[in-house]
Amino acid sequence: MSEQELRARVANQRCLVVGASVSGRAAARVLGTLGAEVVLADDAPARRRELAAEAVEVLPLDDVARQAFALVVVSPGVRPERVRALELKGEVIGELELGYLLASAPITAITGTNGKSTVTTLTAAMLGEGALAAGNLGTPLSEVAREPVRRFVVEASSFQLLWSERFHAEVAGVLNLTPNHLDYHGSFDAYRAAKARLVERLAPGDVLVVPAHDDAVAAIPVPHGVEVRTFAVHGDADYWLSDGVLLGPGGRVLCHVDELARPWEHEIANVLAAWALAEASGGTLASARVAALAFRGLPHRLQVVLRDREGVLWVDDSKATTPEATLAALGVAERVVLLAGGRTKGTDFRALRAGAARLRGVVAIGEAAAAVEADLADVVPWLERAGSMEEAVRLAAERAEPGDVVLLAPGATSWDWYRDYAERGDDFARWVRALREGGER
Repeated sequence: MSEQELRARVANQRCLVVGASVSGRAAARVLGTLGAEVVLADDAPARRRELAAEAVEVLPLDDVARQAFALVVVSPGVRPERVRALELKGEVIGELELGYLLASAPITAITGTNGKSTVTTLTAAMLGEGALAAGNLGTPLSEVAREPVRRFVVEASSFQLLWSERFHAEVAGVLNLTPNHLDYHGSFDAYRAAKARLVERLAPGDVLVVPAHDDAVAAIPVPHGVEVRTFAVHGDADYWLSDGVLLGPGGRVLCHVDELARPWEHEIANVLAAWALAEASGGTLASARVAALAFRGLPHRLQVVLRDREGVLWVDDSKATTPEATLAALGVAERVVLLAGGRTKGTDFRALRAGAARLRGVVAIGEAAAAVEADLADVVPWLERAGSMEEAVRLAAERAEPGDVVLLAPGATSWDWYRDYAERGDDFARWVRALREGGER
């Protein structure tokens, strides 16, 4: 369906957007520019009140049940069973799909459990001028789809892919797969199947970038005629690390590890993946090298808050919303006081036991505090629970010793105490500065 066909379909017709989050609001605005009569619906009373203050009417979902619409666009995160229960009449697509239908340029898409935002941002930087990063990392694709760019680099979540029937990327990357969002998908197999939709829609001549040694990713069938390029920090691959040097096909050198601002193992994997994706998307070695050496990371991804007067380093990795991401974060230091917990996605914290040797202690936070204690208390020197971020920072400050790293890497979502991981990380940073540097919160 082209933009012209989409416009002809929705102009002067009632269209429904389910979910009034950032993506939903973007979809509503886009449909409005296409001439549609847009109805916006959301189950969350707080969100409806918030938008009502901005003179935007948002209906409860039940108020649109069994109605007919020219098109229904679903925001990521709205559960399929909730939408099915509405018995809506009309084609249902996701916001990502809407962006794809309007896209003015080819797409490179990245999915996986961990590292998506970093690799998406870095891939776009490696491609240079004319590449635009969008999708799950913050800017909805539908919002920028008609921008005059050379290529879109899109972070695609499992939620987004679940609602995408046509979405096609000429270059795709699946970075890794570990159990995640099981509370939404129900099982790891269902979660992987949602991610696999990105691969299923690849066509002959397209390129797929995958880790060389990830059995869960390797289990995804690759369509005939798709070129597969691999990356690995350990072992053979098309893009790999050897004796401290990041190498590509033909032995080409990107850089040395000690030239990177963030020379940690998982960050090296991110750089290798981004380089592979950028080259598959038409990027040059020179541009990739400049971007790799300039990259300083994203907010709330192992971001240093401060080193206090006692010699303790405080680090915000609030984006670590899975135990595997937390375990990777533990690799940056030998002595860690960890703040862990939040609202889980159907997973536990037992994976962190593999990093117990680095843990000097744990402060358990949020709804999952009891689960953190149950899974880790017997393998760490001490563990305490905190009922707020202020208390968590205070407990960590009392326990931390010179040379320790106090790390907020929760291994769970923020939705018990905060709107998102960014708000959680910002609150952590505020309390650190207030309690350790005597600042005002």
